[in-house]
Amino acid sequence: DARGLLNKEFLEKIFFEKNNINIVVNKLLWTTCAPFRHRVARESSKGRSFLCGDSYHVFSPIGGLNLNTGIQDAINLGWKLAYVINGKAAPELLATYQSERQIANQTILHKTKLLTHCITHAGASQEAKKFYSSLKNRYEIKYRLPYMLSGYNNYTSDIKEIPGSQNLINHHYSEMINDKNTYERVCRYQDSIRFNLVVSDDFEGKIKNKDINLIRLKESFAKSKWYLLRPDGYISDIGDYSDFNRMRSRVDNLLKEQFHVKNG
Repeated sequence: DARGLLNKEFLEKIFFEKNNINIVVNKLLWTTCAPFRHRVARESSKGRSFLCGDSYHVFSPIGGLNLNTGIQDAINLGWKLAYVINGKAAPELLATYQSERQIANQTILHKTKLLTHCITHAGASQEAKKFYSSLKNRYEIKYRLPYMLSGYNNYTSDIKEIPGSQNLINHHYSEMINDKNTYERVCRYQDSIRFNLVVSDDFEGKIKNKDINLIRLKESFAKSKWYLLRPDGYISDIGDYSDFNRMRSRVDNLLKEQFHVKNG
């Protein structure tokens, strides 16, 4: 039980080991211990009630994912609720909240649990603990790894998919953009209550569907491919410009069949 370790002698020892400075703790006014939990609810909704954030999942603070994941839950659910409430989509759209967020949250739970066990030495042998101790003060482990896990380095990451690759489907549009200025332009023109079709600035076709906002860009990735973004910014389809009528039909069918959107 870790609570038994929280005494004056233990704190003095830890402070010396971490900072090489001797301190004297005169009095402890109050101590507590917060155990790390890693849990995700089996179901994200029941009837008209939906779980988001801490009511849906809880992780250890290592990696800084709790707040980010809760925000992602709300963004994923928000536009779907708006579409259904306003009669723009069938109620079946809400079922995709469970299928999409459950996979994402289970993945985060698994990675955070492994990282927590690594850093806290939980269940590790004495040999492993010595190895972990040699890593804990390295810059990459203390700062770079949590930064990468938090998602704050999306458009500055060195790891990028090839623009136009089908591997980008179901990823956020920020992952296809290497340039910060381009990323900010897409943010500026993105419509958060409609689907967004990112095309080249010389694209001459017209989109009649009122649920689609057209974003024209000069950037090279838009010259070769078009991208259909959901209201929450995730890529739902990618294609080329070889046949405009086929593209328009493909986009309309996707909205109807996958997202249960009614004719716009």
